[in-house]
Amino acid sequence: MRKVIGLMIGALAIVLFAFSFFLENIFLLFLGIPVLLIGIFVVIASMVFELYKKDKLIDYELVKKSGLTLMECKHCGKENIKEDIYCIFCGERLEEDEI
Repeated sequence: MRKVIGLMIGALAIVLFAFSFFLENIFLLFLGIPVLLIGIFVVIASMVFELYKKDKLIDYELVKKSGLTLMECKHCGKENIKEDIYCIFCGERLEEDEI
């Protein structure tokens, strides 16, 4: 959804560039540049946010196939892979024992 907003802002910038060309208006050209940069920033930020959300999801089938162990974090109560050592949600150590 956020990526679509960024693409729409980018399309608006291209329209501003086109109007600046046809109307021979330098103001529209200089207005289109920051609008294009904002559109690019919104698209990149939305992709980073989606990647961040996807990183915190556990694929249970892959965990089963790999033979990894699931455990609950003592601090936040969310499920983690024990072999990760640190909780993917709160960052606290999953076990108090030293490795």
